[in-house]
Amino acid sequence: MDLLEVAEDRGWSTFPGVNGSSDLMRLAMSLGKPVENARHELISELRVTASAKARQLTLSATFGTGAFPLHTDTAFWPTPARFLVMLAEGDLRRTTPICAMRKILDSGGDNLLRLIEKSVWIIRGKDGSHYGQMTLSTKGVRSGVRFDQQCMKPVNASARDVAAYFDTGDRAVPIEHLEWRPHTAVVISNWHALHGRGVQPPNEQERTLRRIYVE
Repeated sequence: MDLLEVAEDRGWSTFPGVNGSSDLMRLAMSLGKPVENARHELISELRVTASAKARQLTLSATFGTGAFPLHTDTAFWPTPARFLVMLAEGDLRRTTPICAMRKILDSGGDNLLRLIEKSVWIIRGKDGSHYGQMTLSTKGVRSGVRFDQQCMKPVNASARDVAAYFDTGDRAVPIEHLEWRPHTAVVISNWHALHGRGVQPPNEQERTLRRIYVE
């Protein structure tokens, strides 16, 4: 099983021996086409930021230096990024919670899947809002699911039931907590896993997270 297959089955995979931006970009290019972020950069540098200093409509603006809920990155894009390729430097103690969407769907059974497929949402982005669905398709076949309570608001009853399922913690799914390691990149299958940000460790020092979106 290759790196891409591992990432899509488990939701994520690690890749050691990554020593900087050039190595990270080569890894990203091996998975697909890197995509620019909102600032027209291929590599984002993310740091823990207080709410008052964060850009509007971001998770940092809402949650500040605290933990982030599980979500899909770029859920507000018409088609969210397929993979996230990341490398952390500095204080690596803060973990990243990750849960494979496959486990969530298994825990909810056929009823949850039906609700997801019927759900309609208002998805808010930097250029305005539009209606959308949770399911993500490739050539007409369902290939993934998106969810982000920050930018997705339920429209119909099915969406409200799905939101309640995620919000109330009814998911009997063990969440993995990724522990960052030096010179080790992480590939997250953004269509097949939800990820967040762990709680702040005591006396946290600066951490820089380099991230590349991949189609």
